[in-house]
Formats: sequence, structure tokens, C-alpha cells
Amino acid sequence: MAGFAILFSILGFVFNLVTITSLLFYRRVRQQVTTPFILSVNFADLIYSIFVLPMLATRYFTRQSESEVWSGLCKLFPTLFYLVLGASILSLMSVTINRTCILLFQERTEKIFNGRMRILIVVLCWILPFAFLLPSILGLYGKMDQKPYTQSCTIRPDVDGRSPKTLIYNIFIFVPCTIMIICNIIILVKVKVIAHSGTISENRKAENIFILMLFMVFLFFVLTLFPSWAVDHFDKCFQYPTIHAIAYMLNWTGVIINPIIFMVTQRSYREAVRGLFKRLFVRVQKKDNVI
Repeated sequence: MAGFAILFSILGFVFNLVTITSLLFYRRVRQQVTTPFILSVNFADLIYSIFVLPMLATRYFTRQSESEVWSGLCKLFPTLFYLVLGASILSLMSVTINRTCILLFQERTEKIFNGRMRILIVVLCWILPFAFLLPSILGLYGKMDQKPYTQSCTIRPDVDGRSPKTLIYNIFIFVPCTIMIICNIIILVKVKVIAHSGTISENRKAENIFILMLFMVFLFFVLTLFPSWAVDHFDKCFQYPTIHAIAYMLNWTGVIINPIIFMVTQRSYREAVRGLFKRLFVRVQKKDNVI
């Protein structure tokens, strides 16, 4: 398990760092309405790769609940885990809502989702999960603690038996997923209506491909997250550790799936990556010539 955690950590770090750097340095993509939300999703995956997965690797290496290293990370791990999870799904929900609004009323949407509003929405996508986690971090409502029989750190009930874990799952997973399902149904119906109305322009084709990308990201998000949630929910006593391990590793694949989907579906993103490597190649050549 530790080896797989390290592997996905390295791959996730490389894939997401390349994606973020490429999109930031490519003006054509940087100026797109959806780019801040896509960058937010990538940044969440990058944090997961840099911090969360190495912490999990540390846990599997030590294999002891009394480990001072893992105990010291026990508050930080669930904080980062749920923060990244909430920010990622809220960012994905925001960009899905944006594309739905553009299909229904484009002119109004362009005025509402201006530059400042997009940045504000992205900031809220990160602030809201942290705000809901803060009471548990401080031990006021629930607590960040270790399960003695699984050695995992998560949100646990406090001395009064209170825990916001169910509320957090409902607000930051089930509600956004429901909203995205509704938006995708609306998008599907609208796209079919447009397709039957006549010829499809190149801009419309590009828009449809982008919508397909969002749907694929959402679909794989559900496919990678739901197994671990289901196993934790139905096997609370950890009677089937192998199933838990498979579900967790499936969840870790999300850090590399999103960048792959972005690159495979979006030509402009691929151009951004090629442009980044061309710049790096030119700089290396210049340094070699100077030497």
C-alpha cells in the first residue's frame, strides 16, 4: 500500500504541476472563463499528491497506531483530506453550473461570471470546506482523532458524541453531486435540441467536447470516490481489509485521471503543454550554448 501511495503521489505531482504551469503560461487558455475552476481542481489534486498521499505512505510504513510520526499528523491529515475533497467537488460543480448557464442564457452568464466573480467563487470553494472543518480542528464540534482499530485519522465524535462528518458529506459531496447530475441532464437535453435545430458550428463542437470533458471528470470522480465511501459505510468494523485497500487505491487514481482527461479532450490544453516544453527546451539550448 505504501508503494502505491508513493507511486500515485509522484505521478499526481508531475501530471498536475505540468497541467497547472502549462495553463498559466498559455494566454489563450488562461483567458478562458472556465480556466480558474479547472486550475482549482488541478491544485486540489496537487495538494493531495504532495501532502495527503505521502502521509498515507507514512502510515502504511509505520503500521503502528502508537507511531509518534503518524500521531503528529493525525490532525493535519483529515483537515487536508476533507479540504481538498470539498474544494475539488465545489470547483467542478461551479464550472458545470457555468456551462449550463451559458447554454441557457449566454449574455447574462458572461456578465455574471466576470473575472472578479470567477476568482471569488474559486476562493469560496476553498474557504467553505475549511470553515466547516474548523470546529472539529478546534475540538468544539467533533474532533480530528485516530481510530484505534484501523489506525486511520478522521473526524470522530467528541466527548458529547457529536460529529459533523455526516453533515460535511451531505453538503460537500451529495448536494454538489445532485446539482451536477441535474445540470448534466439539462445540458444533454439542450445539446440535443441544438443538434436537431440545424448545422453545428465549430464553436459549438468545441463547447460540446468541453461539456463531455466535464461529464467524464464527474463520472470518474464518482467511480473513484464511491467505492471507498461504500466500504467505509458498510464495513465499519474493518472485517474485509483487502476490499478497503482496493477501494482506497482506486480513490488515489483520481489525482492522475483528471489531468489525463483534460489533455485527451482539450486541444488547447495540449497546445499549452507543448508550448511549455518548447520554452523549456529553448532555455536549455541557450544555457548549453552559453556554456
